[in-house]
Amino acid sequence: MAVQKDFLYGEGNEKKIKTSPLLGQEIVTGSKEELLRAAASLLGRGGAISTPNPIMLTEALRNEQLSVALSRSLNIPDGVGIARAFAKRGIYTEVFPGVELAESLLRLGSFSLGIIGGKAGVAALAMAYLKATHSGTSEAFVMDGYSYKKEELVTSLEKTSPDIVFVCLGTPSQEILISELLPISPRTLFIGLGGSADIYSGTKRRAPKVFRKMGLEWLYRILSEPRRIKNIPALLDFLALTRLERRKNAKGKGGRSLYRG
Repeated sequence: MAVQKDFLYGEGNEKKIKTSPLLGQEIVTGSKEELLRAAASLLGRGGAISTPNPIMLTEALRNEQLSVALSRSLNIPDGVGIARAFAKRGIYTEVFPGVELAESLLRLGSFSLGIIGGKAGVAALAMAYLKATHSGTSEAFVMDGYSYKKEELVTSLEKTSPDIVFVCLGTPSQEILISELLPISPRTLFIGLGGSADIYSGTKRRAPKVFRKMGLEWLYRILSEPRRIKNIPALLDFLALTRLERRKNAKGKGGRSLYRG
C-alpha cells in the first residue's frame, strides 16, 4: 500500500478530528476536505467507516447491534438531513456520500481492494470499473452480496489481507458484519457503502446532479424505486427526534435511552 503522506494526519502534527453527537452517535463534522482527511487517517491503520444518513441513525436507536457497530466506526455524514440537523444547533458540516468518499480514498494511493455486495456478478463489474478508473487499485477478492458465506469471507481476508474492503450489503447488515470482521483483519479499512457496488458496476445510476445539488437525492431514490417509500416514516422520526434532542440539550438535559423503543 502506498499513500500520499502529505494528505494524512502526520505523527507529531495531528489535527483533531471534529465530531459532534447526534441521536447517540458521534458524527465527524467539517468541510468535505476535513471529512476526507478524517477518513484517510485510517488508511494503513485499519478500522471501520460508516456513512450514516437519517434513516440509519433512526434505526440505530432501536437496533442495539447497529448502535454498537456505529459506536465502533468513524462516522462520515451522508445525507443532507444530518447537515441540516447540525445547522440548527449552530454546527457546520458538509456531507460526503459514501459512493464518492470511497473513490476519493482510492485516489490517495495504491491499495488492494475487496468488494462484497450486490447480485451475482455486480461486485466483479464494480471491481473492473474501479481498477480501470484508479490505476493504483488492485483486486484482493470479490463476493456477491446475496450468496456469500461468512467463513469464505474470513478465509479471503486471511489470505489476501486487503488494504480496503467495500461492504455493500445495506444497513444494518453491513455495519454489523464489519464490526465482526474488525478483529479478524485489524489492518484492513472496512467501509459500509450500501448500494454503491450497483453504482460502480453500472447496473444502477445515481441521482442527476440537479437532485444532488438541491439535497434531494433521497427523493430521486424514492421516485426511481417506489419500494423506498417505506422509509418516509423513519425520515419523519428523524426530524421529530432531532428536534426533541435539540430542545433537551438547550435545557441542559440529555438521555439517549429516551429514544429507544
